[in-house]
Amino acid sequence: LWLLTLGQRAPATKATAAVVTGVAAGIALHPHAVNYVIYIATVFLRIPFEARSLNLGTEMYPGLLSSVGPLAILGALLLLCAGAHVHGKRLDLKALHANGTTLLAVLVAVSFLAYVFAWNRMIDVLLPLLILLAAYLLKHIEPFVRELLTIRRLLPLFPRVQGRTLLCGAIIVLAAATIARASISFAKSAENRSLAHAAVLSDLPAGSRVLNPEWFYFPAFVHSNPTLQFATGIDNTFTAVENPEAYQLLDVTFSPASIIPRPVVDTRAWIAQLLEHFPSDYLVLSNGWGKNLLPLLRETPGLTELTESGAVIEVFEIE
Repeated sequence: LWLLTLGQRAPATKATAAVVTGVAAGIALHPHAVNYVIYIATVFLRIPFEARSLNLGTEMYPGLLSSVGPLAILGALLLLCAGAHVHGKRLDLKALHANGTTLLAVLVAVSFLAYVFAWNRMIDVLLPLLILLAAYLLKHIEPFVRELLTIRRLLPLFPRVQGRTLLCGAIIVLAAATIARASISFAKSAENRSLAHAAVLSDLPAGSRVLNPEWFYFPAFVHSNPTLQFATGIDNTFTAVENPEAYQLLDVTFSPASIIPRPVVDTRAWIAQLLEHFPSDYLVLSNGWGKNLLPLLRETPGLTELTESGAVIEVFEIE
């Protein structure tokens, strides 16, 4: 559409043909083409619109309260453009449209609205688009930006500090703070992320069926014993698409009724109903989300605890 507005029909046709051909070829080359199309449609066109009825992660909820970063970038761009306009360096709208800046602006606007009012996850698309938009806009007001970055006396206490020095310093501080925060987070959770905790599954007989409501531990579990058959291996949300009742039973692990200090869950009925959907020989639950359920499970008829109480990963044999 953008190329058509510029009167470039041939490039627009070629671009459209290239996109359609590329997508069609990608789908055709996929070993499970039909299932892949269904998967993409489920992920992008179905599940996001069921966020209120499913227990989805925070990335699938509106990002209004976490939009400080994108708003700061947008605000800085608007201030720079306004400053350039005041100083007589006005933006050439035709030039902006000709080099695709207006197209980028529209994409940023759509992504930003989707991010703020629909899905946090849109930040993955929004940030790269914002960076590209910033580069395009700064190129149009380059003389003003250069002048701004060479201004001295931005800081009264440090009259020799130039704008570019201040900008570089701010970027370095923000980068260092982000890296430090991530490093501390990983250091604190290193013990809980150890594959050694899943070693308890290595002693289970090959071919055993394992009921694992906490799907996100699947990589560690299958690494410990790849001969086992697991009830879940991807986000339980996909179970909701095929079997809503089974999803609701799996989701009990993460429900308020389970995570309160004294859970109000009939574990005997819960396990019995889960087994109707996932016939299993063993139940595996962590001391994380399931820690408050574990005392009840130890007293549940038909379950025999095979691991020591308090282990990070606890295993129960189902009779």
